[in-house]
Amino acid sequence: MSDHHAKLSSIPGVDTLIEVEAIRNLLDKHPSRLVKSIIREQLDEAREQIKAGHEVSTQGLIDAIVAVCSNTFKPSLKKVLNATGILIHTNLGRAPLGKEVLEEAWQVLEDYNNLEFDLDKGKRGSRYKHVSQLICKITGAESALVVNNNAAALMLILRTFAKNREVIVSRSELIEIGGSFRLPDIMAASDCKMVEVGTTNKTRLSDYAHHITDDTALLLKAHWSNFIIKGFTEEVRPDELAALGKERGILSMLDLGSGLPDNRIHPLLQSELDIRTALNSNVDLVCFSGDKLFNGPQAGIILGSESLINQLKKEQMTRALRVGKTTLALLETVCKRHLKSDNQSLDLPIYRKLNRSKQEFLELGEKLLRLLESIGLEGEIIPSEGRFGGGALPETIIPSYSVELSKPAKKAHHEKLHFGLMKHPRPVVSSLIKGRLSFNLLSLNEHDLEPLVQSLSDVWTRLGAPKEN
Repeated sequence: MSDHHAKLSSIPGVDTLIEVEAIRNLLDKHPSRLVKSIIREQLDEAREQIKAGHEVSTQGLIDAIVAVCSNTFKPSLKKVLNATGILIHTNLGRAPLGKEVLEEAWQVLEDYNNLEFDLDKGKRGSRYKHVSQLICKITGAESALVVNNNAAALMLILRTFAKNREVIVSRSELIEIGGSFRLPDIMAASDCKMVEVGTTNKTRLSDYAHHITDDTALLLKAHWSNFIIKGFTEEVRPDELAALGKERGILSMLDLGSGLPDNRIHPLLQSELDIRTALNSNVDLVCFSGDKLFNGPQAGIILGSESLINQLKKEQMTRALRVGKTTLALLETVCKRHLKSDNQSLDLPIYRKLNRSKQEFLELGEKLLRLLESIGLEGEIIPSEGRFGGGALPETIIPSYSVELSKPAKKAHHEKLHFGLMKHPRPVVSSLIKGRLSFNLLSLNEHDLEPLVQSLSDVWTRLGAPKEN
C-alpha cells in the first residue's frame, strides 16, 4: 500500500467522527443533517489535501469541522462602525438609513401589507403607487418608476427605447462604476449599439448632431463618477442635449448618478447637479440611485413623462427588476422626510452628520477622549477632512475633526489595533494616518462611541496591552 493510500485509509469516517465529544456537542446544538454535511465536506477536503502531499491529522480535521459549523451560524453581514470620514461609503452599505426610518418602516413590514392591493377598490393594485407620487412631489417629475438599482434603471431605459438601435454618448462619460461594471458593458447587455463621440476632454453638441442617423434612438449623458476632468475641457449641457433631441425627434436621458434632491441643502453641494435642475433641462428621462445623496435604500429611480414611464412599466424586464415591500416601505418613509424638509435641515443621517457645527464635533471628540482614557489609551482631537463618497463630488472636502491615538506610541501597535478592530465581532473601520490610528468623527454618531471604545478595549486586551519603553 502506497503512503498516500495509507494516509487516506487512516482518515476516520462519518460514523467514527460523530462519536467524538466535540462533534456530539455540535449535534446537540445543530441539525444532524447540517453537521453530517459539513463532516463530509471536510472529509473531501482532507482527502484532497493528502493527495496534494499535505499532512492531515484527525484532531486537525475535528477542529476544522467545529470551526466551519460554528462559522455557519455567525452573521456575515454585520453592523460596522464607520470611522473613515466617508459619508456614503460604497463598501459599508452606502447611505445609513437611521433608527427612526427603520422603526417607521417596520410597522408596515412586520406583518401583511397592501403591497399590491387597492384598499379603496378592493382589488389588485400597483406596487409603484406607494412611492411614485411622493417622488414626483419631491422632484417635480410628471411620473416615476422604481427598480432595484441605478444600473438596472439604465438597462431598462436602454432596452425599452433603444434595443438593437444606436445610443450616442460622449467618450468622456464612458464611466466605470463600483465592482468593475462599465457603462459600455451595460449598454451591450441592454442590446443597444453604442456610438461614442467627442474626445476624452472635449465633446461638443456638433459631435452628437453629426453622428445622428435614422437608427439613432437615444442621446445619453452620464454623470461623472468618482473623477473630474479639468483644464482644456468642454462638455454638452443637459439642456443642450435635450434641445437637440427634440429638434431631431430623438429621446434624451441623463444618468444623474448620486441623485441629489436639492443643491440648496448645504453649501458644499451647490456645485452638484440636482434632480430638479436636471428635470428643468427638459431631458426626457432622468435616473439616479436611491441609496446615495437621496439617503434612501438601494433603488434605481427613473423620472419622466407619464407616457414614457408607462412604456417602461410594460417592458418585460421590469418584472425582473422590480423592488419588493422592504425597499418600498423604506423609500416611502425617506420620501416623507424629504417632503418635510426646508432644504436646510433634511432629517436623514447623511445630512444630520453634514450639518454638525464645529462645537458639536469638539464635544463628540472630548467624549471619545474620556472614553479612551477609561481603558488606558490616550488621543488628541485634530482638524481633518471627510468626503461624500458614492461617486458624488469627488474633489469636495468636508471639514471635520478626528481623534488620533497618541498612546500607544509604537506604530506596530496602531497597525495591530487597526486590523484587529476590523476582525472584532463588532467591527470598526478606522484609518491609519502616518502610522497613527485615527477615528474621523464626521461619519460617527454619539451612540457609536461607547461600542467603538469597547471594541478597541477588547482588541487592546487581546494584544496583551503591551508595555512600551
